[in-house]
Amino acid sequence: MNDPRTLDDTGAPRQVPVAKPILTADPAGPPTAHPMLLADSSHRTAREDIGVFFCAVVVALFALQGAAMIVERSGAVADPRMLSVVVTLCAALILLATTAAILKRRRQAAASIGLCVERWWRTLLFGIVAVVGAYAVMIFTVGVISVVSPAAYEALSHNPERITAMFPKLHPAALLALALTVGFYEEVICRGFLLTRLRRATGSVVLAVVVSSAVFAVPHAASQAAITVVPLFLIGVLWAVLTVWQRSVVPAIIGHGVFDLCQLIALYQLNPAWE
Repeated sequence: MNDPRTLDDTGAPRQVPVAKPILTADPAGPPTAHPMLLADSSHRTAREDIGVFFCAVVVALFALQGAAMIVERSGAVADPRMLSVVVTLCAALILLATTAAILKRRRQAAASIGLCVERWWRTLLFGIVAVVGAYAVMIFTVGVISVVSPAAYEALSHNPERITAMFPKLHPAALLALALTVGFYEEVICRGFLLTRLRRATGSVVLAVVVSSAVFAVPHAASQAAITVVPLFLIGVLWAVLTVWQRSVVPAIIGHGVFDLCQLIALYQLNPAWE
């Protein structure tokens, strides 16, 4: 028997209004996570990649230092200081090759280490911020050191002599190439690779920033005054924060390259005894 609620006065069935479902899902799908967040990588994978990388660092360090000692003792190089330049360039190639091999193994793009740019004008702007900020941090830190520990400041003031004793006085074009090379590979390694993998491995942006900045700063104590670690660590923190904020390591590369270039040009111009 027909339900009287579905019949009109003539006995014919009538249409019952039905509410249409509201479409709440985005037809284009959920937004894709930025490659630097390593959403497709596990904590364990990130830790393994860091371990492999540090093993490559240790092997490269011993191999390059051993080769440099053999070459120096053989007298094959007229100026032993050129070995420092060669070792630096070889270390850059080895570590960049190791990073590329890890990315290929994980099927990760270059954007996963921050080698990506969305807007060139914005990237250049924050590259300038990286340079100006680095000098502001250095000037402030050195000023504080000079007040708190005059002895440490005195040691810091001898850094130019240590640097000129390590490297020969290259042509300005060669200094430019060296500064850009060092700026590129140190940022790709410290801010591009280590920072992102540490953040994924630990789940903490703060810890990743601190550890990657320490890894960047501490090795400089081997060739410069130990107190140099303090301003370099703070500069590293600045560049790491910019990298996380901009989701690109390119501003830090620009800042690092220009910063090193300015330092080397200053040495070139202000140290007539540098040969």
